[in-house]
Amino acid sequence: MQGELAPLLEQRITQTHDRIEEFRAFAARLIRARDQLAAIERDGPCDPSCAFLGRDAGPRASDPRPALTALPRAAAPDAAVIACTLEGSERVDRAEQWHAALADVTARDAIPGGVRLSFDPARTRLGELAELAAAEADCCSFFDLRLQLGKPLTLEVRAPQHALVLVHELFGDPAA
Repeated sequence: MQGELAPLLEQRITQTHDRIEEFRAFAARLIRARDQLAAIERDGPCDPSCAFLGRDAGPRASDPRPALTALPRAAAPDAAVIACTLEGSERVDRAEQWHAALADVTARDAIPGGVRLSFDPARTRLGELAELAAAEADCCSFFDLRLQLGKPLTLEVRAPQHALVLVHELFGDPAA
């Protein structure tokens, strides 16, 4: 009987420990969401930018993808709405696509309202980069993306001043 039950008990103990770790991680995410929600300074209902509540404020060493943060609405009523139309899992997939595309970046330069990315033309798949930039412009219309063919191949990404942090989080900070 011991020979049959001992492995089953070990398996259940391991599963229980795994679940405890999942609950700890979930509790930490809830705490982050609570703290981030308290830090948002605006009146009115949440908008799509609130989908980032509970996420880490920055990339972890084990997760090289950029993490996006929530932004308050612009103070000016005619300012661009900073919102993404992608659902949560689609956002993660898109961030992973950008992470892969940005592996070919050879330089990041600050430009007014954004960043200019220079790519290695020998390694960069231009068609995929163009499709990705077009898809990003479609879902996040507050980004101004301009792909410039030539030497070097560059992608300029701009956004309203109050959303510049999103440009740097997704595409990289030229000051870093």
